[in-house]
Amino acid sequence: DNPSGQLVEVSFDSDESLSTIDVSGDGNAPLNESDFSESGNATTGFTYNATLSDNADGTFNATLDMATDAAGNDGATGQNDSVTVDTAAPTVENPTPAEGANVSDASQNYTVDISDATSGVNNSSISVTVSDADGTVLDSVTTSDGNVSFDGTTLTVDGQTYADGQVTVDVNVDDNAGNSATEFSSSFTVDTTSPTAVVNSPTGVTVQSGETVTVDYNATDTNFDEARVIVDNGPDNDIINRTVAEGNSTIDINPSSTDGTYDVRLVVTDAAGNTAQDTNADAITVDATAPTVDDPTPADGATVADASQNYTVNISDATSGVNNSTIAVTVEDADGIVLNGATTSDGNVSFDGT
Repeated sequence: DNPSGQLVEVSFDSDESLSTIDVSGDGNAPLNESDFSESGNATTGFTYNATLSDNADGTFNATLDMATDAAGNDGATGQNDSVTVDTAAPTVENPTPAEGANVSDASQNYTVDISDATSGVNNSSISVTVSDADGTVLDSVTTSDGNVSFDGTTLTVDGQTYADGQVTVDVNVDDNAGNSATEFSSSFTVDTTSPTAVVNSPTGVTVQSGETVTVDYNATDTNFDEARVIVDNGPDNDIINRTVAEGNSTIDINPSSTDGTYDVRLVVTDAAGNTAQDTNADAITVDATAPTVDDPTPADGATVADASQNYTVNISDATSGVNNSTIAVTVEDADGIVLNGATTSDGNVSFDGT
């Protein structure tokens, strides 16, 4: 394997000088007598040499099909030989996790592909060093270590628990011809820490249709990827789903034109896939409908005989409720104003919620 200069020669000996030579095989074959040089003499014998391949890797075969003397006698009996040329180092590629990747699993397995097309990978030459944020985890271990294995195509490093931070894996390997690959090094980042997600406000605000609400939030992570503010009034019923900036910040929203109560949720995701969320339930109430005032007693247009007749009327609001402090009552009889804008703080006006 790996002959010097990648020059592959065909050489054979004969006890007579040959007139005709025919060699089949790879590379420059077929070869005939014009391709061979002859040395020696009738006393010591003759040696024939020709170049089968120049500057190419691979396995080369040669078979002597004809070797005749001047009288036409053929001494070839299909003699053959082969040689493998390998000057290329193994290829190490396709690490998983990929270079620069972020992962959330502290026990992440690592794999990388190793191949050598000509002489094959020398399993016993594989050496792996792994370090994380706390230092060296594996120091030049081989496939005889229980945490490192090679199935002929893929090298696997498993059974490790890494500290949060960068993990670097260095791989050294030779092929069976002795060519050494340049040390392969790749890194990924372990991040098992969830982001910070906090909705500071709103909390229990009531707004009319189209009114703007400010959401105050905190979305942070050292490995930040994305944050979203979501407003919904039930599972799978998002009214707003908007990407927002990292940090302590605010965003103005118009919740909905439909009466109802809405949750405000913040979902934060980091580059490793860790997710955190915070929800302010019933944070916003949208109420675009005025209270209902109905069913007066005495009824409208009625005639009563009691000069001290009490008066009642029903007041309701299905969404945000009735604001007691806004009730104002004016009463007028035949002599003029009896009550003028009286509120529930007046002893003659009361409201029990209905």
